[in-house]
Amino acid sequence: MRKNTKGNTPTALPKFVDFPAQFTRQQVYGQEARDAIGVNRRITSALLTRSGRQLVEGFTPFDDKKCKLMDETLQRVTSYRDYAKACVELAEAARARLIVISKFLLGNEDAKT
Repeated sequence: MRKNTKGNTPTALPKFVDFPAQFTRQQVYGQEARDAIGVNRRITSALLTRSGRQLVEGFTPFDDKKCKLMDETLQRVTSYRDYAKACVELAEAARARLIVISKFLLGNEDAKT
């Protein structure tokens, strides 16, 4: 991105640029402190390091205990997947904000798009 000395300054912001913060710092820090996300990520990664044969062997014999373990593992992987999807949405929102602000600061008249 190149600097434009003829761009806009942050003195009078149009409404489409003057959007509120989406989270407080405390909300972000609280989310980062959740250990379950890290555990779920590691479980997901660990599953990807195993072959189908290794997974079958690991869950054999498929008794009540292993069935419960399979269910809990599936729930953790699903939870991590849902978290990752939400992260993508947050990243897209942050990216869109930066694009709007950079266009505004560069003096682009189409800053809304």
